[in-house]
Amino acid sequence: MDQFKDFMIIVLLVAALISGFIVHEWADALIILAVVILNAAFGVFQESKAEEAIERCRKCRRRTRTCAAAVRS
Repeated sequence: MDQFKDFMIIVLLVAALISGFIVHEWADALIILAVVILNAAFGVFQESKAEEAIERCRKCRRRTRTCAAAVRS
């Protein structure tokens, strides 16, 4: 899936270049670039939040195992 996403980003960047330099539609090129940059920023933000959530789950799981071991003994 990541390869497809990377391919689509390249296609959008090429479209922005064509739109700007060949067709001289600078507004379209800037909009395409803005969307690609915003998408990347949101992706980084979501990924960092997901990593934090996974770490919280791991900590909670460790505490649960420790409590369960203490109860059994």
